Amino acid sequence: MKKVILLPESEASRWDGFVEKHAFGWLTSFSSWSVLLTRLHKDIKTYRLAVIGEKGEILAGLPLYLVRSLPGGKKLIGAPLGTFFDPLVTTKEELCLLLNAAAKLKDRTGSSLVKIKAFKSKEMFSGTDFGQDRLFLTHLLPLTKSLPALWESFPKKGIRQNVKKAECYHPEFSEASNLAAYGSFYRLYTLTRRRLGLPALPFSFFKAVHDIYVPENKAHLFLLSFKQKPIAGLLVFSYKGRWSAEALGWDINYKFLSPSVVIYWEAIKTAIGAGASVFDFGRTSVDNKGLLTFKRHWGTEERQLPIFTFSSARSENFSLPLRARLEGIAHNIFRLAPSPAYLTLSKIFYRIFIE
Repeated sequence: MKKVILLPESEASRWDGFVEKHAFGWLTSFSSWSVLLTRLHKDIKTYRLAVIGEKGEILAGLPLYLVRSLPGGKKLIGAPLGTFFDPLVTTKEELCLLLNAAAKLKDRTGSSLVKIKAFKSKEMFSGTDFGQDRLFLTHLLPLTKSLPALWESFPKKGIRQNVKKAECYHPEFSEASNLAAYGSFYRLYTLTRRRLGLPALPFSFFKAVHDIYVPENKAHLFLLSFKQKPIAGLLVFSYKGRWSAEALGWDINYKFLSPSVVIYWEAIKTAIGAGASVFDFGRTSVDNKGLLTFKRHWGTEERQLPIFTFSSARSENFSLPLRARLEGIAHNIFRLAPSPAYLTLSKIFYRIFIE
């Protein structure tokens, strides 16, 4: 007889053992993601829903995080700030058990909605009470070819040509693990996000990544330098053969070196050397045409990254239009704000919209 329980925090190591073995397991499912989130927001609470078998073994699981944000008040999210996430299930029956438990937890915690990101499990949501938003895409590059064959598969114009041109200037590519390097990356990251009119995650997020995942070899910070000055940085998560680009920053003053192209290519080569099976270019909004074109240019496989939501009609009607209006205003404010004000506004944004 299967049943759903809330796994206590004292059994976090047992939970992590289950995540490690599950085919859908990723960094955002481990208990360490809860540690990372509480570094940013002390009031986030973790609920680990687990389907238990007759012998007490964990058969399936769904970690949800209670956040207090606007609009909509309290929400249950799986998983905040994560670009990639899945309920840890093998059958639709297990998913339905967890979704029913999540709906009850929503009522018990006074939350306005349950929001769950999905990728490998997305087909299982068909026929459930959860609505689907198709706001994001991901782009996967299989690493099954030899390095020379992969290189030849890229278009000459835009990738190979740009890399060859940059090689004439001898930029330096490196992987950095010290916190000072994360500071250099953060400067490039915030410059890029501000240029695009987007908020920047607080530095505390990247410090937590450095403290938690670098020692486990699950996070890699790559830097591209020219004349000993960092001009581009790329943060990549890695786990079980999947390398996922999470954050990019580059100095527009060095556009002639095509730093974003070069650093991605060097990261891909590093992933191949480490035995990775796929390189994920990261989550992209369906409205970001420029970035979509850039990622498609690499010959990637484009996949949906849907978000499934369960909420009352009233809370959904309240939150979505208001959020759209606020984000439209915020886009212009972020682009025009002076640097100190931009960082402050970014922190406020992620306090309001931590999803």
